[in-house]
Amino acid sequence: MGNLTGAMSNRFEISWVTYDTQRPEYADQSNYISLERYQTVPNWHTIINGGMVARNIITSTDTFVIAGNATTTMNSNGMTEATSIRGADDSSVYVPLPFTFLFFGTNYSNTNPTVAPAFYWNTNNVLGFGTRRPDIGWSVANPAILIGNADRRTNTFFYTGLQTSGGTNYMTMLLWAQNIYNDGTINVIRYQIRFFRSPNYQYVGLRINGFGTTNGTWNITNGTAYQNTFGAYTASAGTSWVLRSDLNGSNWTFSNNYYINLP
Repeated sequence: MGNLTGAMSNRFEISWVTYDTQRPEYADQSNYISLERYQTVPNWHTIINGGMVARNIITSTDTFVIAGNATTTMNSNGMTEATSIRGADDSSVYVPLPFTFLFFGTNYSNTNPTVAPAFYWNTNNVLGFGTRRPDIGWSVANPAILIGNADRRTNTFFYTGLQTSGGTNYMTMLLWAQNIYNDGTINVIRYQIRFFRSPNYQYVGLRINGFGTTNGTWNITNGTAYQNTFGAYTASAGTSWVLRSDLNGSNWTFSNNYYINLP
């Protein structure tokens, strides 16, 4: 069996897979190693035997994590609007987080948030944790997930209460927003944002219904350092992605073109 290059600090399963040798790309090789990833690893590792490259993707014991892109209808029926930030520029609002959800070791569950520690939405496209801030340019000292952070305006923002399915707790948020300078088209940015906590992992899922011309910043900060979890990601309409962490809210990994298949 071939060797794996790179520093492997996490758990893998190795198995043999036979490919159709009549296809030109496999004509000279019949056996390859397949790699199933369970935890965070560097983005690429080469498998010597057969010369295959295994891509850094999510493989989870949670079967609702699906490869592919998912769309959303942006249906806000039955949801609550955060009216204080309707049409707001450089503002923020605390959002009730109705189940245990940790971010780098701190639980931000709070069903009636008025003070920190709590979860909040920043109108410049930031999922914030702690004391809410209206900043445009984000400081690494403020724990957050930046999902296209730039000079944006939130036109409408909705959220649900607790949702459950098969032992997984989750909540859903909907965003209609626009850029301020580069593309002022109203509601050009349309997101469905979801937080999940299963017995195994935590997830953040984003489905992009619409997007503008300004990509913005995509990153995670734990309050001390940027994690560079997204790499060189560029957003586009009609796509989706999934972030996954351990139950402590650490070791975040990013998988583009994935989605969470729950109602």
